[in-house]
Order: sequence, then C-alpha cells, then structure tokens
Amino acid sequence: MELRGWRYTGRNLGPDFHRQIRIILDRLEDPAFLGNDTWGHPLQERLAKEIGAGSSGVIRTLKAACVSFGFLNDKPFRSYNPLRAQELITPRGQVVHRVAVLEQQAAALEKDPETKKEIAAQIKSLYEEVYCDAMRDYCIHNGDGTKLHPLGAALRALERYGTLNWWEWYLLNTFVRRDGDSQGEALLDDAMERYRAGKLRFSSVDIVENPKGHQYLPQHFDFAGLISLTQATRWQVTDSGRHQDVKAAVLGKKEDGEDE
Repeated sequence: MELRGWRYTGRNLGPDFHRQIRIILDRLEDPAFLGNDTWGHPLQERLAKEIGAGSSGVIRTLKAACVSFGFLNDKPFRSYNPLRAQELITPRGQVVHRVAVLEQQAAALEKDPETKKEIAAQIKSLYEEVYCDAMRDYCIHNGDGTKLHPLGAALRALERYGTLNWWEWYLLNTFVRRDGDSQGEALLDDAMERYRAGKLRFSSVDIVENPKGHQYLPQHFDFAGLISLTQATRWQVTDSGRHQDVKAAVLGKKEDGEDE
C-alpha cells in the first residue's frame, strides 16, 4: 500500500522560527526598508541577510509558513506592485510579533532560574493562544477545489482510535484528504483495523508523497497544546486533554453546560 503525507509548511515552531519571523515582520512593517520593492529576489535576499540565512529560499519558506498560519496577507505578495507595509501583516501576525518581542526581551533579563521559568511558561501560554487560533483555521487546498482542515481530521481520528503511531498517522493522511470525507474515513477504519490486527506492514519506501508528513503538522499541534506528541522512544500522538473549548469548536460540539 502506498502512503501519502499531508502537505506541510516545512518549519517547526520554536525560538529560532520566532526570532526569524520577528525580524521579518519588523522589516515588512517598515516603509523605509521596503522602499518600492516588489516581492522579488532582491528583497528576499535583503531579508535573508537580516536574519542571517544563507539563501533567499529560507525567506520564501518562512513567508509561506506565515501565510499558512494567517500572519501575513498573501495577496500583496502575489502582485507585481510595490509592497505597502500597512497591507502585509494581519492582526494575528501583529499578535505573534508582539509575543516574539516579549520572548526576545525575556531572554535578556537577568533573573533567577525559577523566575525565568515562570516567564517562559507565560510566553508559551501566549504562543499557544496564537497557534490554537492559527491551527483551527489552517487549511490545505487541493487541486480539485476541495480543502482539508487537518486539525479537525486529526482530532476526529484521536477520538476514534485513542492514539496514532507513525504508520497510523500516515494512514490518516493517506485516506482523509478533504473535509467531510466519510468514504475516506470508512477506508481509514478498515486500514486501521487491518494494521492493528497485524495484517498490514509498512516501510519507509511505502511513503511516496510528503515523506516528512509526520514532522511538521503534529509538532505544530503539539506546540499549540492541542495534542501530545512523543518522539523520543516511540513516535505517537495522543490527545493533550487541554484547550477543550478550541477542540469542541473544531469538532462542532457543544461543551458541558452549554445550552442546546
């Protein structure tokens, strides 16, 4: 059986990613830095130099991630017109920029380890709010006009199966390719039953599309506190038991105590 991963942004979330987008968003909201540049190679090279990257390809990957997360408006970057600072960064992008600035400032504080730990936890909580919002809206657009919200697909799978290991994650990715795909979910049920019964076996050569599909989206969901990702000994994802209001909204459920 051939396995296919979902498309991904190609960047894990963490301090280095947030340092880079903090600098990029700083520059993109500066009219003097933008001048009359369009979104072309010269501007991308200047941004790469600002963040200490070796090539403009890094900037294109970061820009694509920021668009996917709803931090940047995509339309101005696809235009041949000069970029205008006031048109580029979304309200969500402004929030993540402020949190990234706080993270930078906190790193420079001369505090005792316990205080630094408390500050880091508060900053992580702010990031989780941003990424819960971003992951709820995160969408993969298919070539046939359909789309998939992978967070909803992952949460439904965890409700049904409890945990997903590496190969089960790829089975989910392979069979559920669009929202509301009841046929795909039925095929997934069958494949999961056969896999867990030992009737299906896989190796890395079976992953024929997006072979890093396990690396990025699960890490994004984990960073947001929406799932728990274990990688050290045995790769698996489980429900985090947190942010239940966000999950209820994604799954279209009413929370306990909410009026019908």
